[in-house]
Amino acid sequence: MDLSTGINSENFKTKEICLAPMLDVTTANFRRFVRLTSEHTILFTELIVANTVIHIDKEKLIERLGDIDERTVVQIGGSDVNEIVNAICVLKDVGCKHFNLNVGCPSTRVQKGCFGAVLMKNKELISEIINSVYKKCDIVLSLKIRTGVDNYDTYEFFRDFVHFLVKNTPVKKFYVHARKCWLLGLSPKQNRNIPPLNYSFVYKIKEEFPHVLFILNGGLKKIADFNKLFCNNNLTLDGIMIGREAIKNILVFRSFENYLHESSQDTIFSVVKKYLNKFELSKPITFRILNPLQNILHGQKGTKKWKIFLNESVHKKKLTVSDFIDEIESLGLSDI
Repeated sequence: MDLSTGINSENFKTKEICLAPMLDVTTANFRRFVRLTSEHTILFTELIVANTVIHIDKEKLIERLGDIDERTVVQIGGSDVNEIVNAICVLKDVGCKHFNLNVGCPSTRVQKGCFGAVLMKNKELISEIINSVYKKCDIVLSLKIRTGVDNYDTYEFFRDFVHFLVKNTPVKKFYVHARKCWLLGLSPKQNRNIPPLNYSFVYKIKEEFPHVLFILNGGLKKIADFNKLFCNNNLTLDGIMIGREAIKNILVFRSFENYLHESSQDTIFSVVKKYLNKFELSKPITFRILNPLQNILHGQKGTKKWKIFLNESVHKKKLTVSDFIDEIESLGLSDI
């Protein structure tokens, strides 16, 4: 029991702690590192467009997906029913088991493909997608949504959207970014900050649909935030999803693993070595390999020195993964 908040972590263990899907962030390598720090976190892939899945070389697809386990969710983007069905069939064949449909991304590029947040204006099409995937692939899609889009931002719109899908499809789980978005006039970055957070819509929808799972996304950064959130909401929500905070502090999930599951924790650099040892040791060091390690010392002494070291390492010719592991020892940080 955390006496400062009154939260009992035993009650929280059943709640999902999720890494949000983020383009150019939740890559195979990023997820690989997070998994080494947290056994229980639900890891979302980057958004993968259905049409891309269908046409990409199988080996390239497997490389892009990386390690897929029971707690990995592949996020699909698209609006063509047949393409989405075919894409999920392909992904099932390479070992993927859990899938999420993106109905929350407001970017112009995504809108041009007629998917993402614009789909919230077409719940009938979403219903057709969910039902077709269920019928032909035996998969129940979860949805990543907003609380509203453009001027469709009342609770009544949000409730009717959820009610229609719960009534007409087998959908059981919604990941809700608790703010509306504007399809025109705001960039994706602005849509993550300018529309105000509206947790009350998510609390209320859970009360109305207690048998449906709702995972809250937006503005949550640390354990204290979650304790406050779930105390105030009597633990009725089903989990939380962390996005941008994970870019600044990739070890945030390590903190939750320790807090909720009291797991024994390796030192940070023991985890780094485990991560690096998953690559071919003679392989040259690249930005893609080192990028997930940028902020492992977030808020700690030595972070500036570490980032300089990473930058210099990327530009060293013929530096291998094995060489890099050896050089870590010379920094005097290996006991952190």
